[in-house]
Amino acid sequence: PAFWFLGSLIARMGIALPGFYFVGRGHWARLVACLIGFIFARIVVTGMTRLPRDKQTCPAREVSDAP
Repeated sequence: PAFWFLGSLIARMGIALPGFYFVGRGHWARLVACLIGFIFARIVVTGMTRLPRDKQTCPAREVSDAP
């Protein structure tokens, strides 16, 4: 799991950072706009992909029902 986590982190950074560099072109205001947009997009995507509260299950509760 650590290999996949590290590989995924490097791949995502390898895509995001050159994109920021390309769009920002050395202007700090553009880089700040990129960062704000990235954070906003992450919040939106995380919210859209999260399960509704009524469908979330807790494994501890399922195990406690066992005899």
